[in-house]
Amino acid sequence: MRRRRLLRIFAVFVGAWILLCCANLFLFLSPPAPDTMTPYQPLDDVELQQQRHKTASPHSGSTLSPGDELSAGQSGWFHKILRYVRGEEKIPSPYITKPMEFPPKSSLRNYLFGSVSKKTIFVFSRPPWMNVQAEDDFRACAVKTCKLTSDYFALYKSAAVVVDVSHVPRNQYRPSFGKRPDQVWVALSQEAPTHCCHSYSFPGWAGVFNFTMSYRLDSDIFFPVGMLIRKELPPRKNYVAIAARKTKMAAWFVSNCRTQSKRELYVKELQKHIDVDVFGQCGPYNCSKAESERCRELLHTDYRFYLAFENSFCLDYVTEKFFDTYNNTDVIPVVRGHADYDRYFPPGTFINTADFSSPADLATHLKALASDAYRYAAILERKDRYETTYTLDQALCKLCEIVHSPELNSQDHHHTDIAEWFESDVCFDPEDV
Repeated sequence: MRRRRLLRIFAVFVGAWILLCCANLFLFLSPPAPDTMTPYQPLDDVELQQQRHKTASPHSGSTLSPGDELSAGQSGWFHKILRYVRGEEKIPSPYITKPMEFPPKSSLRNYLFGSVSKKTIFVFSRPPWMNVQAEDDFRACAVKTCKLTSDYFALYKSAAVVVDVSHVPRNQYRPSFGKRPDQVWVALSQEAPTHCCHSYSFPGWAGVFNFTMSYRLDSDIFFPVGMLIRKELPPRKNYVAIAARKTKMAAWFVSNCRTQSKRELYVKELQKHIDVDVFGQCGPYNCSKAESERCRELLHTDYRFYLAFENSFCLDYVTEKFFDTYNNTDVIPVVRGHADYDRYFPPGTFINTADFSSPADLATHLKALASDAYRYAAILERKDRYETTYTLDQALCKLCEIVHSPELNSQDHHHTDIAEWFESDVCFDPEDV
């Protein structure tokens, strides 16, 4: 009798285990739910009416917004399990990343890593945004045993030398110091080759660099100006109310008035069809660096669209003009550049001029969105699922792995002509003006 009872209990456990395996298999094989990288589909008339009934009036003060039900549901634990089982948690784009976790400073960490010999990375022609004195740049890395310095006394013993080629003095025809045979040299640049100095093109720099570190996707170390992180808990706002409060069409913050991309000509044509307020040295409105917060607030409260137009049509060149609009700013970016925005960035979160035949065609689309608070709100809501992170830490982690890996930092890996890599067939004349 006791044996039968034990067998029944065992059979129940086995059956439950089989059911669980079948359920996991079903979830794995079933088609995935719509994800953030699914292209935005405009609402048809029926869906729009349903949305309007579900969504509170812009003046009611409710926080319900288009897409809130989807956001709230997808942020729950059950949907996280679904996304994991179906493989949807895999990062689909090199520009979509996950937050780096910096462990706290502790005596245990010092005990574990303090005695380990750290590889020194020397930074030459340091860009102003790089803090080489920070002690914990590598805390979040898989390989932590590296440190940055700009101290010339540490130059010769450094495992790697990073040269910001866009800040090398114009009259520097060759490196001002010799290269140790086993040293790794890295050419760093976040500037388009159309508007930075070209000292690295002198023969004295040929064959010096082993690796590239830039915004280009084909760099040895990918170092874009920014990346996007999917928020765990997107904000809950009344996006329709936000759209209804907007009073102005488009803004453009600009200081370079004559560019390779001819963006100034595109904007001039666009202004024939819609209002574009130009701030900075190229327009009538002031927006100095000291007033940057006030200008950002204007985008947040008054303007429907922001022109994130790049000054150069160069391969993969995307600057902070685009990324900054994802930092809790209720404005839709309109992008114009030579990056593949539609492939690598979340669709339905921006408007790409490349999708329109002319500035007049773009203006027609912007006016249609501006007149429909619900469609406009849907784009804002989708964009608010992301935020920008800046990527120096991730690039440094990759560099630290390289200097610790004999296979990666082999002197067989080098760029014979760094100028050709940076400049050959990477910038193009625009065809839309």
